[in-house]
Amino acid sequence: MRVLVTGSKGFIGQAVIKVLQEKGHSIHEFDYSIGQNILRREDLEKALNDAHAVIHLAALTDETKSEKELFEVNVEGTKNVLESAGKAGVKHVIYLSTVGIYGPTTKEALNEESPCNPITPYEQSKKAAEEVVQEYQEVVPITILRSALALGPSTYWAQIFKTVKKGFPLIGKGENKWQIVYIKDLAQAIAFVLGKEEVFGETYLVAEEKGKTLFELVQRIGTLVGRPEIKTIPVWLGMALAHVFALQGKITGKRPLLIPKHVRRMLKERNYDISKLKALGWKPRYDTDAALKETFEALKEKKMI
Repeated sequence: MRVLVTGSKGFIGQAVIKVLQEKGHSIHEFDYSIGQNILRREDLEKALNDAHAVIHLAALTDETKSEKELFEVNVEGTKNVLESAGKAGVKHVIYLSTVGIYGPTTKEALNEESPCNPITPYEQSKKAAEEVVQEYQEVVPITILRSALALGPSTYWAQIFKTVKKGFPLIGKGENKWQIVYIKDLAQAIAFVLGKEEVFGETYLVAEEKGKTLFELVQRIGTLVGRPEIKTIPVWLGMALAHVFALQGKITGKRPLLIPKHVRRMLKERNYDISKLKALGWKPRYDTDAALKETFEALKEKKMI
């Protein structure tokens, strides 16, 4: 199958392409870094000329960007992808969404029917993009995958490993559930649903089988980097520091280490029910410990930590 992957040069994109190639698919890459833009319809129409399927990963995730920019890329860009895919006669589009669209959460496990209450502009843009996807279900067969936070050798996780290694304290007690998904499992899930008629028009949560608490997650990272004793500070103090860092960032023009949004995201419950996707025959292969160990080794190999 010839598959167009948007956001192909990104962290998730590269993992997805590797799995698809292993399964014998032909890949067409589409990425801003190689001069292609989902906001330009002509770029998409040219790239989709002979594609059978589209995996739409491209998104703006930087929450320091304006709401206008986030909605332009994440909503209008998605609409462009779907319009172009429909025009090209594509047989299947997989849209990668995020569990962030649920907004503030409780300890109760979330499923595909749980109400969504996105708070941040990024979360709202991804929810709006899902609504666009629903509008195009009669134009082209589409499947939505809502991914938990993806663990792997990215700059995001490199920063977390380095922060833990430096002894930066955990904000709060870390008792909240942090169910994530290893990048290899996410890529396998995307490849698993590709082309399956039974997933057309459906939405699925993708996450690891069982999550750790945030404290357990950080403690295991600490053990890997040689700092197993994890210190904690009260939430109020962590939030105060986040405001200070955010102010410094505005003054210096540099991206701050910590902002209030980061703290709120850190304190969220991340508890997901993945039984719907498992019922199709997919299940994650990695637990948190195995995924963290592989991530640590890969980060060292790439000299990212």
